[in-house]
Amino acid sequence: MAFSSASYSPSIWRTEARAVIAKVRADNPGVTGPALKKLANAAYPFGPRQYHPYKIWLSELRAQFPKPRPVCKRCGGAGWYDLGGGRGSATCGCLASRAGVARG
Repeated sequence: MAFSSASYSPSIWRTEARAVIAKVRADNPGVTGPALKKLANAAYPFGPRQYHPYKIWLSELRAQFPKPRPVCKRCGGAGWYDLGGGRGSATCGCLASRAGVARG
């Protein structure tokens, strides 16, 4: 049986999590970043933080509050990283390193 996006509907847990996070965003218009994520996490609506509802909640928090990308030291943050180089290596793929610009 193939997955059809036309018939897909999110679970009741995911729908409720999205609604709660949207309400937290609407109630706190001047708050952003980690402070907003902390407020959203404090508004957890499903009782004990365990089992499937909690996993869905964490999934929505990760989706709506992604981790910031690493900052390139060579170009001051305008570049991007290729993290596929193995354990502990983050090779800069920004235009400054490709052009041979020295670290400054």
